[in-house]
Amino acid sequence: MWCIPWFILFLTVCSLWMFFLLIIKQYDAARKIPKFMSRSLLFLFGMKINAIGKENIDFSQQQIYVFNHVSNLDPFTAGAQVPTTARFLAKAEILKYPGFGMALKHLHVPVRRYDKNDRDRSLKDLFDAVEKGYSLVIYPEGTRNGGPGLLKKFHKGAFYVSAKSNIPIVTCTGVNVHRRLTARSVLMSPGQMDFYWDGPFYPEEGDADDLENYTNKIKKVMHDRMLIANPSGELYGDEQ
Repeated sequence: MWCIPWFILFLTVCSLWMFFLLIIKQYDAARKIPKFMSRSLLFLFGMKINAIGKENIDFSQQQIYVFNHVSNLDPFTAGAQVPTTARFLAKAEILKYPGFGMALKHLHVPVRRYDKNDRDRSLKDLFDAVEKGYSLVIYPEGTRNGGPGLLKKFHKGAFYVSAKSNIPIVTCTGVNVHRRLTARSVLMSPGQMDFYWDGPFYPEEGDADDLENYTNKIKKVMHDRMLIANPSGELYGDEQ
C-alpha cells in the first residue's frame, strides 16, 4: 500500500508530460511515455515479465500483435513489450474523456461496436492505420476473460485485416497473469508473469474467405500455450 501514493504522483506527472507533448504535436516522443509508465508500474508493484520466444520476433516488421485478455494488467504488460509505434485498439468511449481522448485519437485506434455502421467505421480506421505503416495491438476476446474457459470467443477483425493486408499475426499469450491480478479483483499479487511469443503467422490464400479457419488456427496456438500453466483446462481451476 505504501507505494500507491507515489505511483499516483508518478502517473500524474507522466500523464501531464504526455499531454504536453501531444499539444505541441510531438507524437513520436509522446508514444514513448506509455511504455515507460507501463514498465515503471510493473516494477513498482513487483511484477516481472518473463518473455519466452520474444527473441525470435522481428519487431522492426509491421505486424498485428494478438494478446489474450485476463486482467486489468494486460494493457500495461502489452505496453511494456510491444514497440512504441504499435497502435492499440481501445474503446471509442475514451474519446469523451478530457486528455485521454486526445491521447487515444493521436496514439491509438478507437473502436466502436454499437452497430454495423460503427464496426465498419472501426475497420476502416484499422486499415488506415495499417496503410500508414503502423503495427496493431489487438485483444480479439474483446473483454476480460473471467473464466472458466482459457480463452473466450475471438472476434475476427484482427484476422480480417491480416488476411486482406497480408500482414502477419504475432501472438503473445500471458499464461498466468490472472494470478497476479484477476478479472474479479483489484488486489495485486507480486510475482512473475510468463508470456509466450509465437509467429509470425502469415495469411494464406483463401483465409480472407474462410476467417473461421484462420481465426481458429491462431486461437489454437494460444490455447495450447494456456494449457501449459493451466492443465485443468480452466482459468481458475488449478492450484494457485
